[in-house]
Amino acid sequence: MPSLRILATLICGSIALAGCKSEPKEYPFDVAEAVRRLDNSDSGGFRYARHCGVLFNFGSVKTDDHTVTWTARANRKDVLTFNVVVTESPKGVTLKLSVPLESNGREKYDGTQNYSHPILKQPIRPAIAELIESAMEKRSFDNERVEEAARYLDRSPSGGACSEDAQYLAQGFAANYDDPPGLSIETARKLAAKNNWN
Repeated sequence: MPSLRILATLICGSIALAGCKSEPKEYPFDVAEAVRRLDNSDSGGFRYARHCGVLFNFGSVKTDDHTVTWTARANRKDVLTFNVVVTESPKGVTLKLSVPLESNGREKYDGTQNYSHPILKQPIRPAIAELIESAMEKRSFDNERVEEAARYLDRSPSGGACSEDAQYLAQGFAANYDDPPGLSIETARKLAAKNNWN
């Protein structure tokens, strides 16, 4: 009987939550201070904790008085951008994150995307949330604060490629973002020579 009460409580609680919309978190700063904090985020710590095996540049820029945009560049081209818009609120400011969509209508790096050589572990949104929180608290990015399901293991369709590319990078060979899937012949030769696999 106690298990039925617990089940009933869980069902009622989930029904109640389904009808609720969570309020955006407010930060006790003015717009200029929030934008400054976001633009000074720990982009390097984020990139180090979340990268796969493709070398890429990553940083932020204040695009207007209310917006900060982060861009990842590999092979001299933008491969991922996202931005945060800061809006005044009664107790300070609220933040709105925007991640662009892929051609399939889903967000880039949302945990369902398949990339030949991904730059970051998926899903990316929980990691971006930690990047934003760390910036607002003026501290370093901490991957341990990313929700557990998205912390270390990439379970997306390109998770295997992410893991393989990271292993090659640990051996000193970066993957190329534009290469076809798998290990390039050039990298295979270099790995064989380095490890005496002749």
